[in-house]
Amino acid sequence: MNQTTVQDSRTIRFGSGLVEAGEEESALINLGAMVGITFSEEWEAIEIQSDNAGKIRVGTANHVAGLSGELQEINLQNLQMLRGNIDNFENIPGTLVDGAEQTIADWAVSKFIKIEHQNGDGSAVVINSVTGETALVEGTDYIVAQNEYGETGIIVQSEIEAENLVINYDYTPNKAIRLSSGGKTTIEPRIIRVTNLNEQGKKFQITIFKAKNQEGINIELPSDSSGEIATCPINLVGELDDSRAVGSQLFEIYDEQGVY
Repeated sequence: MNQTTVQDSRTIRFGSGLVEAGEEESALINLGAMVGITFSEEWEAIEIQSDNAGKIRVGTANHVAGLSGELQEINLQNLQMLRGNIDNFENIPGTLVDGAEQTIADWAVSKFIKIEHQNGDGSAVVINSVTGETALVEGTDYIVAQNEYGETGIIVQSEIEAENLVINYDYTPNKAIRLSSGGKTTIEPRIIRVTNLNEQGKKFQITIFKAKNQEGINIELPSDSSGEIATCPINLVGELDDSRAVGSQLFEIYDEQGVY
């Protein structure tokens, strides 16, 4: 026998979420595939003893909230960011590739065309030429630009006669990247957020505004025959952000799913 019925189906949540983190709310980084994503909150109750009414609860202390989970994409640059700059991160450059060519068949005026290979250090790729039926002129026919991820590309600005475009460019890939640690003692805070979208594209979103890493790197490498992948746990715990209004200093839950 059912003991009750669903009171508001809009408040039943399905699925996991997108986890993002960063130094600024306007520039959060997608942490990619994860498992075990968990938001939690806790505090200590402050109580005093009275002579005639026993214990009296008067408030809270050490109010904190955290977001934890396991990264399935062990990205060293993301780890360095999450760990609050207690590490050094380095790009180790490879060999310059001179005169690489990329043929673009699907293009349109004012559409960003990303260069296939990017510089490993994130700097802008050098564009040598762009050719259609004839050579295009930079600044007139096209401009070199970067998208929101810092990737280099071009934007065609004028109507030209060309079925395909050929971009000639130079780039230097990374030979490797390196994260090293030890000696730094100050952990910088990060904003961390998890966002769940329902089938209508509406958000259920939790943001912690001033969270610090609490978890060391812990990568357990599974056996070759297990069929499993290595993961790395993260655990960021938020403290009160005094720059925000009282009552909104720790976290925010934003819900578009639970309304009509």
